[in-house]
Amino acid sequence: MFRSAIALGCVACLGMAVVGQAEEVPAPATVPRLPAVSSPPPSQVPVVPLIPLETSPRAFAEPGALLTPLARDARKDARALMAIGRYQAAHFAWRRAANASPGQSAVPIEAARRYAAVRLHRVALEWTREALRIAPERADLVLLEAKLILAMDLPDLALAGVDESAREGDSAELWAFAAALHAEKGDDAQAADAYERALAIDDQRSAWWLGFAISAERSQRPADARDAYRSALRRGLDEPEHRFAVERLNALLRRNLP
Repeated sequence: MFRSAIALGCVACLGMAVVGQAEEVPAPATVPRLPAVSSPPPSQVPVVPLIPLETSPRAFAEPGALLTPLARDARKDARALMAIGRYQAAHFAWRRAANASPGQSAVPIEAARRYAAVRLHRVALEWTREALRIAPERADLVLLEAKLILAMDLPDLALAGVDESAREGDSAELWAFAAALHAEKGDDAQAADAYERALAIDDQRSAWWLGFAISAERSQRPADARDAYRSALRRGLDEPEHRFAVERLNALLRRNLP
């Protein structure tokens, strides 16, 4: 009935930063009841794109990069070529910049981000994996790799990679992204478990609480679903997510399940 609403849980997977936990706010006993409405049909539920187009040049560059003068010059050439759409020529300029600063991840990271932004996914994936060979501990690069693989319509491969990396580290972003992919496959129990792991690290993401609530409800965990809907509403949701969460919470309260 609300399968496509699972995609709402993906919204917080787009960010790269992990914020600290905050003190829990007591949940209200009830939430204001809205007039009875039906769940929005799939066509009305917004689906959040997994790879947003980024237009700010500052979002591409890696801060604190220690590049040689030759690498900086080649990077400047690559940026100029990207700006006029000469992506193949830019690729060779990025390669010159990377070769001039071996062991530095800044060049492949920026190249990966820029090619992802123009939806050249395979080229972006090549640069992302080069960056991961230099900095395998970077959860944001693992997440970018998974998003690129998903954009290439390989969801099982994307899920396998992000699942493995999430279990090896402590990134809330990776757990939440894995949860969203499990949910899209219909693996609701696994999705709920992954959302719980993400929320144990960062419990302030309303979209993650909503994703957990939906997955918990679908996997026959009504008490957890009720608490999660409350947490999502307490942290703030926009429409139509707010209306959806209130409706589902009221439905669970009316059923009075344990």
